[in-house]
Order: sequence, then structure tokens, then C-alpha cells
Amino acid sequence: MPTLLCPSCDWTYQPPDDTVPARCPHCWRGELTPAEETPAPLLPAEKYIPFNVSNPTLDANILSFAKGIPFAPKDLTPATLRKRLQALYLPMYLVDADVEATWQAEVGFNYEVVSHREQYGGAGWQTQQMKETRIRWEPRVGRLKRQYHNIPAPALEEHAQLIQQLGEYDHTQAKFYAHEKIDALNAALKAKEREDKRRLQGLPPAQPVGAPKAPDPLIRLPSRPTADAWPDTLPGLQNAAADECRKAGGADHFREFRWQATYANPNWTQLHLPVYTTFYLDDENRPQPILLNGQTGRLSGTRRASMKRAQTTALWLLLAAAVVFGISVVLGLVGVAVPPLLVVGGIGVFVAFVIALGAIVPVWQVWQFNKR
Repeated sequence: MPTLLCPSCDWTYQPPDDTVPARCPHCWRGELTPAEETPAPLLPAEKYIPFNVSNPTLDANILSFAKGIPFAPKDLTPATLRKRLQALYLPMYLVDADVEATWQAEVGFNYEVVSHREQYGGAGWQTQQMKETRIRWEPRVGRLKRQYHNIPAPALEEHAQLIQQLGEYDHTQAKFYAHEKIDALNAALKAKEREDKRRLQGLPPAQPVGAPKAPDPLIRLPSRPTADAWPDTLPGLQNAAADECRKAGGADHFREFRWQATYANPNWTQLHLPVYTTFYLDDENRPQPILLNGQTGRLSGTRRASMKRAQTTALWLLLAAAVVFGISVVLGLVGVAVPPLLVVGGIGVFVAFVIALGAIVPVWQVWQFNKR
């Protein structure tokens, strides 16, 4: 299966089958072509986060993005954005590693202190018992030898920028690809059992044979070597170790964890994050990409108003002002002989002036919106 390359943004993809999309789903400008260079061996994909956005949520978020733009480009409609929607998986690294370390930390245990407070009231002096929860901190040191699994690290150079646009993902909802295959096999077996029962009962098949299947998402390939991503796994490894030490100590609180660790036998796999992409064309006929978090539905993209539509509206207003002004001038000339028409002509000139001033509003409104 060839690796696909976008010459415009340099994103590389692994297609799910032999079908090659016409455009890059990242920039929507370049046409995807087979990469000339032989790619490095691909790391296995171990887990994925499913596409969980419901169709009503998807439609509502797309509609919310499209509306509220003054003089939106003609191409920016919910139906167009929905039609161009492309599913995509973004990669993250997952690493397993053996760790040996010495560590030290402070563990805290809650305890209660009973005190008494004297208070003077209508019945005289009264003693009130007070309970206060305090923390007793104790130092701890130890050694550990553990193997930690599936510590995440960014696999893309632009990972932080993408997450800022899409929002965080809930990694606890990730599934193993092996489980997906088992679930698909079980579903196929159950479907076959149902069809066998229908056939024995003389009923037609519930579904036509060879029903079309929705295309699988493209998979963005990592752009960072694992050696560059390794430092990003260290905080995750340390947090996992600190959590284990806290649980082992049975403490209520845990702080000032420090360790000196050595690592061995790192094993790298991938986690796939779900994304929808689409686009609209602006005034210059340039694609404006839109990204949508496939788990939460959060949408991000550049919202551009159409200066061409604003200018067209302004021209129509100026034309209307010119017509009103011309009629008013004619009425003013006739008003020399018929005085009441002179007043009507004056009012018409004022209305034409107001309409002409209003022609500035669409252009100013679009300029302000695009400036923001």
C-alpha cells in the first residue's frame, strides 16, 4: 500500500485501501500522490479512540460555525461542509518501557485535632468543641523496578497546535484494534445467525448482499522520530511511578516526588485520534480548512466574511441612493412651480444621503469581522 504525500503541506498518509482521495484533507489544496521516497517501517497501531460524535451534534456544530458570519461566502453552507466531510486519524506514540529507579517523596496522613472554644451568650459562658483536620507529613524513600505501558507522546511536530484547535481527547475511551476485530467478527457471526434463521423461515435477507460500506478514515503518518519523542514520555513515566508509590504508601497526600531512573526495552506503537475535516472556498477561491474533534465535536477553523458580497450589497445601495436622488432632483425642479413638491424633493435628497451612507456599513462590517 503506497504512502501518500501532499506536495502543498508535506503531510503524509496511509490510505485504508487502494482508494486515493483527490485532495489532501489537511490543507485541501494539494493533490495526494504516491511518495517517491520509501517510507520508514510503520509502527504498529495498537489503540484508537472511536468517532463518537452523533449526527445531530455534528450538524449543530457545523450550522453554528456557518451562521453568524456577516456576508458569508456563497460556498460556506452547512450542506456543503457536511458533503465534503472527510474522516482522518491523527497519530500519537505509545511507549512501553522497563524502569528501575530510586525515589523519595513526602507522604501525608490526615488526623483530627480536638480543641475547645469559649463563647459568651445569653446563658453565660459556653464551651464549644471544635474538630480540625490536619496533615502529618513523613519522608519516604524506596526503590522500584516496574514496566509501564502505553505512555503517550506526540508523534507530530504540530501536535500542540492541533490539540489547541481541537481540544483534549479522553484517552480512557481508547480501544484496542485487536478488540475491534473481535467485535467485528462477533457482529458478523451474529448477523449470519440471524440470516440463517430468516432463510429457514423462508424470509428474504434483511439486507441486500454486498451492501456498500462506509470508507475507512485516512491515517496521518508520524512526522517525529521516536528518538525526538522520547523526552516527552518522561513526565508520563514519572507520573505513573509517583501514582504507584502513593498507592503503595497508603497515604492521603503525596508531594515532592523525585527519582533517579534508568530505562530499558522501549516498545513503540501508535494511538489514533479521530478528526473530521472539511473546507469552504473564500472570495479568492482558496480552500479554508475546518477541523472537528471526532470524539467531542469541537470545531475549529478560520471564519471569513465575503468582501465581494459586501461590495455588491454596497453597490446596490448606492444605486438605490442615486435613483432616489434623481427623482428628488426632478421633484425639486417641478417644485419651483408646485411648492409642495419642493418639500418632497428635499426629503428625498435627505433619504438618498442616508442610503448612500448606509452603503458603507456592509464593507465596514466585513472588514471588522475579518480583522478579528
